[in-house]
Order: sequence, then structure tokens, then C-alpha cells
Amino acid sequence: TFAYASFSRGFKAGGYNGLAVFNATAFRAVYEPQEVDAIEVGLKADWADGRVRTNFAVFNNDISGLQQTSAVGTGSFAVHNVGDATVRGIEAELTWLPMAGLRLYTNLGYSDAKYDRLLPTSRAFAFGATDLPLLPDLTHQLGFSYERPVGNGMQLRFGADAAGTSGYFTEIGNTLKVESYTRYDAYLGIGSADGTW
Repeated sequence: TFAYASFSRGFKAGGYNGLAVFNATAFRAVYEPQEVDAIEVGLKADWADGRVRTNFAVFNNDISGLQQTSAVGTGSFAVHNVGDATVRGIEAELTWLPMAGLRLYTNLGYSDAKYDRLLPTSRAFAFGATDLPLLPDLTHQLGFSYERPVGNGMQLRFGADAAGTSGYFTEIGNTLKVESYTRYDAYLGIGSADGTW
């Protein structure tokens, strides 16, 4: 059993919009650094002689000077500081090894990503956006993998999973949204038992 708590501070440097060559105002504009204070508390544990593993974490990220990229005319994009935001959530994972070679797994994540303060000059403010882009509220996955020897130093591997997400906005103004979906994947392979190929 491993319990932990952490605090970290990270940053993205500021800079100049040197790629906004078709917009003279944006080309000269300077953007400031972005900082994030991250807190995470979690518990990782193995059970049943290592055949069951559970991982659980709670996190909170306070972002100041949030940097976002937006279009500033035809063929030009620029980075701007738009304000402050908070991203908090929970992640949980479960893995079970019921028999030799078989692994069953599932995970679930929930996040709440919101703007706390927006500068009036930002695209998000202009469109009345409330949610950060590309961050769904809910993600989930359920799957299995199986490996077994098939002779002559060879090993058969196959598995499948279903992974999904709730709807999320794809851009800063919260005007374009990807609806919730579930994706199904499967694989079948063969390789050497020692893992060299």
C-alpha cells in the first residue's frame, strides 16, 4: 500500500508571437508566463497476493496567466494570456489478474475544468465561455488482455477494450462541441516469448 500527497508548481514561459506574420499587432504582442499550482493526494494498493491492484487519486490545479492560442485573422494565430482557471478531479483504476496470462482492467476519470477569471480582451470572454476546451468531464475504459505460449518460443497475444468520454468543447469560445462517444478497439498479435519481437 502506497499513500501519497504532493504539491508542485510548474510554468510555461512567456514569449512573442513570431508566427503571426500576417497580423502586425499580434506579431509584436508579448504574452506572459503561465503558472500552475498542483496538489494531488492518492492511494495505490495491491491485494490478493498482487492479483488485484487499485489506484485512486484526487487532484486540484490552479492555473494563473492561462495561455491560449486563437486565430487573429487569415492565416495567423497568436498566444494570449486570458485569465485564470481551475482543473480538479478524481481518477480511479482497477486491474485484476484472475488467471495466468489474463488481465482485466477498468478506469474512470472525472474532472471539472472551469475559468475563474477571464480578461475582457479574450475570445473566451467575448463568447461567454465557461469550460476549458479539450477537457471532458468524464472518461472511462473497460478491457482485457491475454497472453499464452503457443510453442517454439512463440506467444499469442490478444485483447480488446471499450473507451469513452463525455462531450467536450474543441475550442476556446465553447461554440464547437464533440458529443459523448465510446470507441471499441481490439488487437491480435504473435511474438517471441522473451519479448524481443
